[in-house]
Amino acid sequence: MKSWMIYVVAAMLTLGAATATFAQAGGKAEETIPTQQTIKPQLSTSDLDFIVRVLNSVNINGSEVDDFLVVRGIFSKVYDQAVKDKKGENDMHTVEMTIPAANVFLQLMSRASIPGAAAEKFQGIKKALFASAQPPTGKK
Repeated sequence: MKSWMIYVVAAMLTLGAATATFAQAGGKAEETIPTQQTIKPQLSTSDLDFIVRVLNSVNINGSEVDDFLVVRGIFSKVYDQAVKDKKGENDMHTVEMTIPAANVFLQLMSRASIPGAAAEKFQGIKKALFASAQPPTGKK
């Protein structure tokens, strides 16, 4: 039992250290570290709508408020612009975020309760994030 608790505490400390820099920047992903890698997943208007609705349903702790607001803001900004521009549900949009913001997003989404019918949409969003984080293949 003790070794399990040590593992949990170690995992929490590791996750906390990974997002500490993110939170120190006042919760603004764009200001974390200027040279930090940025990913640019391509998501549809429908995906963005799903993400914003799911994020708004996730229960968060007080210590997660800043990170949550940044992540929700990243997706809401792109989604709101898509709605304003009257984009179709299958139109694609580029969402720009740092790796720490993407990690916070994945942590929040992993805690979300979604219907089984939305499992494929959830998987597609995760695949888009992971694909955008892959280094270029170098093929021309």
